[in-house]
Amino acid sequence: MYLREAYGRLPAFLWGWTEFWIIRTSSLASLACATAIYLGVLIPVSIGQQTTIAGCVMVTLAWVNSIGIRWGSTVQKVTTCIKVSFLLA
Repeated sequence: MYLREAYGRLPAFLWGWTEFWIIRTSSLASLACATAIYLGVLIPVSIGQQTTIAGCVMVTLAWVNSIGIRWGSTVQKVTTCIKVSFLLA
């Protein structure tokens, strides 16, 4: 809304689609790649296997979130507890 008011409809529209197709997807992909790389520290895997793991992480989380908000929030709570326990350890 602020972009539309400041710069007009076209820049706001283009920003929205850029956010949807490029910015969000690249940040999610980088987080999935980081997950696969850190998993590779615990379990030795090749680069190809890391790519497959990153893709599976993205597909699995998209599937869980498409099931419903409760499933997505449960997965988020569990992963947050795991992260906090590692930090405390």
